[in-house]
Amino acid sequence: MLAACALLSTGCLSTGEHVVFKVISGFSNRATARTTDLVDIALPDLHNQTGQTVTLRRVSLVSAPRSVHLRMVTGYLPIHGGEVLASGLGNYVKHCRRQMTPYRLTSVVTPPHSDSRWYLVLSLTFAKPGRYYLRRVRIDYTAGGQEGWQYQNLNQTMIITLHNKKLRSFYGCL
Repeated sequence: MLAACALLSTGCLSTGEHVVFKVISGFSNRATARTTDLVDIALPDLHNQTGQTVTLRRVSLVSAPRSVHLRMVTGYLPIHGGEVLASGLGNYVKHCRRQMTPYRLTSVVTPPHSDSRWYLVLSLTFAKPGRYYLRRVRIDYTAGGQEGWQYQNLNQTMIITLHNKKLRSFYGCL
């Protein structure tokens, strides 16, 4: 027991948040979708504030209701002179493969003190109609050989309707 306390007091075992990417604030998004839609939401741009290279390991929703399902997180490189997807309906991995090459999350590596050249898209489904506020995500990463995590704001409101309501099901590729 004393050994564990000694390790904790020296900082060898850290379970708290350590911010490596600038936390973005002062924005919000709102979109409407159906319970049958796959909804793609882009994470805000990542800026590595540290002197270490950061590699992503996992991104997860924080405090999302059980009826919200994160299907996948995909990394993309900017297209069309830096344009990125904010949010949209449809399966971008399937429909936009020629315009936007999808990469596994672990491919997302950001050099020290720089903006990431990557952007991340969260693909979600909603099991029930309603209004959902997706406030933030948790980003798990490796920096300098050490695993860590931090929160990032998402500030996305989703209004989900039943599948029979007429909405455009795919917005198209950029």
